[in-house]
Parts: sequence; structure tokens; C-alpha cells
Amino acid sequence: MIGLLLLVPVFLCIYVVKNLLQEDPIPLNGRYSVPGRWYALKELLAVILYHINRRKNRTGTKTDLERENMGLGHNRAEEFRIGKDGIESRETGTFLGPSSEEMKCVPKLLNHPRAINSVHFIGFTETDKTLFVLRLCKRPNGLCEIWLFLRVEGIGNFEHPIHPDALISAESEKCWSGGGLKLECLEPYRWWRISFNGLLRKGPCRHEWREEEGELLHVKFRFIWSAFTCVFDFDTDIHPWAQAQGIAKEKWNAGFIVNMNACCQQLSHHEQWGQFVGKLEIEGHDKKELLLRGLRSHSFGIWKWADIYRYSAFIVHFENGISVNLLCISFQTTITHMNIGYVLFLNGKKAAIDWSDASLADIADDGIIADLYKVNFTAGEMREHNSWHREAHDSFDFHISQSYLTMPNGGMYFNLTVTPDKSACPLLYSGLGWESRTFGCVANYRLNLTTRGWGLIQLYYRNESGRQAPDIIPSGKFQEPVVPLCSKLVLALSDEACQCAAVVGSKGAQLAQLMEMQKRFGYQFSVPTGICVTIAALKHQMKMNGSLQEVVAEMNDVACTRKKGNLQELCKRCVELFRRTKLAPEIESAIHDQLAELRLLGAEERLAVRSSAVGEDTEDTSAAGQLETKLGLKGFEQANDYVHWRLRFDCQAYVQKYTRMLPGLNLYSCRGYGWHYLVFAE
Repeated sequence: MIGLLLLVPVFLCIYVVKNLLQEDPIPLNGRYSVPGRWYALKELLAVILYHINRRKNRTGTKTDLERENMGLGHNRAEEFRIGKDGIESRETGTFLGPSSEEMKCVPKLLNHPRAINSVHFIGFTETDKTLFVLRLCKRPNGLCEIWLFLRVEGIGNFEHPIHPDALISAESEKCWSGGGLKLECLEPYRWWRISFNGLLRKGPCRHEWREEEGELLHVKFRFIWSAFTCVFDFDTDIHPWAQAQGIAKEKWNAGFIVNMNACCQQLSHHEQWGQFVGKLEIEGHDKKELLLRGLRSHSFGIWKWADIYRYSAFIVHFENGISVNLLCISFQTTITHMNIGYVLFLNGKKAAIDWSDASLADIADDGIIADLYKVNFTAGEMREHNSWHREAHDSFDFHISQSYLTMPNGGMYFNLTVTPDKSACPLLYSGLGWESRTFGCVANYRLNLTTRGWGLIQLYYRNESGRQAPDIIPSGKFQEPVVPLCSKLVLALSDEACQCAAVVGSKGAQLAQLMEMQKRFGYQFSVPTGICVTIAALKHQMKMNGSLQEVVAEMNDVACTRKKGNLQELCKRCVELFRRTKLAPEIESAIHDQLAELRLLGAEERLAVRSSAVGEDTEDTSAAGQLETKLGLKGFEQANDYVHWRLRFDCQAYVQKYTRMLPGLNLYSCRGYGWHYLVFAE
């Protein structure tokens, strides 16, 4: 025993002398560090520091339990600090991502010029080569980045008309929306709705900017994404040995430590796999019903694309239900090569990748994509989460079989054979100044030579040429003016108060806003002269007729289940009562006077009477087909006959909260109008 103890200092001396005499190896391709002096010692120290930091930042709060149940891993204290100029920052080790409650709406961007809030979906079928890549990334100042690539078997490749540029204006604060694409979180970490309605360019993917748009086809799709795996959180679930290997390859000095602290923990990122079910419509082709499986990822925090030198990601889902993302990444000023990632299983288990022989030096480092790649990696022992994910494999149709080799330490060995499809390789430039370019090359996979897989290879490079496309100017959303409580019964569209939906309903307010924008910005809108009968007029009409108040109150009680009754019959009775009730004299007089003032009572004038409801035609609701429009009315008498708030109170519309839409009316000149084009909302 004493002899063995004496051997320890001997071996330590040999180790120290060997490392002192050893020369630092030359980085691969002059860039990517390889194991050198003190590698084993630095690797061990990095793992020890990792565990110390994890133990230091454990909080044991209720939020932790929620994240564990969602398969997110352990939370860290949500601590934000305000830096210079009011810009938010955070200490190393603090958790940055949004909670489940915050994910029900769109989390607000941090107060930082490089803040992002990004949602990314990748889906592929297992029967043919159909797939899509979707991403919306919110940025400050009303900007947004969009990635949209679609390949449909037998039809061709499609991409967004602005590509390879990605910068657009954000369209909504309530969801991720822009460029015709809309991503909505229905239930955090479980259900999302994905929809697109617009033009896509058909043909080969463009790798350079051109003004000419190419062949554009109208494309429409709508999918529901449902999760079938737990979540892999890159804040907490990366294998410590994988991180340690990347850190240990670098030269440790003061500059390296400072750079690590500066870039570390600026971004929260998690990924989860699920199933897409929905329909796809392409102009000139039959409608398709699709079932796809793929990835959802969410990034939130502070990010600058230029901080990354390169990365490649092997993203794949196999026919046996296993999902993999192997990421090889090189940072600009810190770790020059690190392999991280995960393997997710349908039974609620996940394993972090702890080693891989993948090297960025061999993966299109010169920008030329090879015909074949072979990559090996190992993943640590599987961890199971007591959550709904454990039962996911019972809800989805998968063939489950073991297609990996189990190692003596409980880990797993995987071999990937990757065949890129260079004909489907979109290129996208990211960042305000095109700081980066990313290829998303479709690929066929084989796991251990037997199990089929579908996915892609993402290849990221720094871009030194700068932005080639025209600069985008964010189109700010028109803000409704704040006006005092309006008691007028009728307003002209040119009246400022008419721009408020709460005063005249959404359709009337939008017409008034268009008229104001035409005057303020010189936009070429053709807005007819007209008036709006206000919500105050409706309230006055009901106040003068007690029977109207009673039937509406009864209808509210039945709809809210406070009282039993036939809602459909009540709706019919309400409509009929409104039709029979004569319009209050004060309202008739106000309509006549306002039409006369606008000179809309001439013999040649033709009027349109259109309903307008509070809460109608918003981001959340539409009443297409529920409200009436009358065209070609001549004179005050004909117009007045139809100003009776003809809201069609059928049962379905009422249940869908249309009773909250207090109806108003618009009257405007038909002069110069031939017809209205109606678009039916889903």
C-alpha cells in the first residue's frame, strides 16, 4: 500500500515534466484547437467548476418543480441587473428564459440592442421528401427575422420572396408574426399553431440578393404542433464533460477567462421534438393533408451572430422515434471547437452527448458541402423525467427499437451516416448587417447503418461582405388616439374620435385611421367620405326601449349558464326585436344632419350601410359573414331603414364571444365603388 502511495508523486512528476516539454499542437485549419498541454488536468478542473457552479445556483423553488415536470431541467435564479444606460444584463449562472406562464404570451424583449426572441420549427415527412424550415425572431425597434423554406415532393422548392435576406417588420406583439407567417403558443411546451398565407417563390434557392422576385405562387398552410419528447435545455442539460473538453483545448489566460465571462449565459435556448398535423394548399395544385415530425426551438436573451465563428448542426429524427441534434460550434473569442447536443427518446428520457469525433475542419470548412459525412458520438446515461412526456409514446404511432450500442458505463454509442441533398440547400443571411450566412441543407440519415432518419445539416459561417439588400425601415403600427369619453351619436370619418374602435367599432375605426394615414403620410388609400353611428347611439337606443335591454340581459344569462334557455331562439328573438323597434328620433336627426353636412344626400349619391363591431376584425377574432352590408342605397330614407344594428345573433357566433362586440354602423358614399371583395377568415 505504501509503495502504491509512493508511486503517485512519481507519476505526477512525470506528468508535469511531460507537459512542460510538450509543444502546443497546431490548430486544425489554423483555427480549431486540439488537445494540448495540461489537457486532462484542465478537463477535470472544468468539470469540477461546473458542478460547483450548479450547486451554488440551485434554488429549489416551485418554479424548479414546474421546469422539471416539463423536462426542462433545473432552474436558476431569475436575476436581472441593469447596466449602463438602463440596458439589462445578468450574472453568470442566472436563468434567462421565460417561464411556462410567460410563454402563454410573447415574452417582452430585454432592454438591449442585441435582444432576440426566436421560435424555430423544422418538420419533415417520413413518406417522401416534403419538409419545411420556419423561424421568426423578434428584434428591437419593430424588426423581425424570418426563415421560410418549403419543399413539397412532386411540386418543388419554395422560399420566402425576400430570401436570402431575412429582415422584415414584426406584425404583432401578441404572437410571433411577420411576412405572412404566424406562430402561436397554445399551451407552453405542448401545443403550437403554425400558419402561413401569402406568396412564396418557386424554384432553386437563391444564394445572392436580386431585385427580381421570380415565379411567385400563393401558398397557404396551417399546422398544429404537439410535443412527443421532453425538453432539452441548453442552459442546464449540456453534458459537463462535453463542455469541459471544449474549454480544456484552449489556452487558459486572463483574456480567455474575461471573454468566457462576457459571452457566457447571455442566451437561453431549449429544444423539443413533436408532430405536425395540418393542411397545405399551393396555387394550381391539389390540397394536401400532411403529417410531419420535427423540432421546435426557442431562443431568448442577448445575441450577436458575429460572436460565432462557425457551427454545424446535425438535426435528425429516426423512424424508431429517436431525435438527435449534434452541434459542433466555434466561438469567435473563446472556445474554438466544442461538440454538444442530445438524444431524446419518446419515453420521457433524454441523454446529453458527452463525446463526438465530428470536426468543423472536416465539415465544409471551405464552404464546399461533401457528398457524405460519417460521425460518431456517445451520449451519457439516460435521465427520466416524471412528466406527461413519459406517456407520449402511447399517443403517437412509432416503431420503437434499440438501434444504439450500450457501453459498460451505461452510456450509448451512435454512428451517423449523412447524405446531403445539395439541390435543397437554402441560404439565409442573419443580423441587421448580414453578419452571418446559414445553409440549411436537407439530408438523409442512417443510424448505425440500419435505421432511417430524416433531417438536415445547418452550416453557419461569418459573412464579411456586409448587407447587400436594401435597408428595411420598420413600418410602425398606427396607434389609436386617446380621446375623451364620446357622447356623440354620429361621427364623420374625419373626426379624430372616429379612429377609436371603442367608440365606433373596429371597421369604422380602421376606415377613419386609413383616412388619417392618407393625410399624415401621403399613402394612396381611397377612403370614401362617410359617417359612423357610435356605440353611444346604440346605448341610447337601448335606453329608450326597455324590451331591448331585457332580451339582451336574458341572452347574456343563458350564454353564461346563469340561466337555462334556448340560446338560438333568444338570438332570433333579439334580431327580430331590433328590426321592429323604431330608431330613436335623436339618432335619426343626427344621421340626417351629418349626411347633409358632408353633402351625401344629393340625388346622384349612393350610400353603403355597413355594420361595425367592437372587437371585430382584430388579431384574435373575426366576424366575417356575421354582420350585414347594404350597398347602393339612395337618399336618407333608404339608408335610415337599414340602420338598425343588424347583428345576426346565431348560437355559434354568440358562444364565440360576439356578444361582447357592441355593434356600431358605418355609412359612406358608394361613388366610385363597383363592388366589395370579401375575404373569408378561418
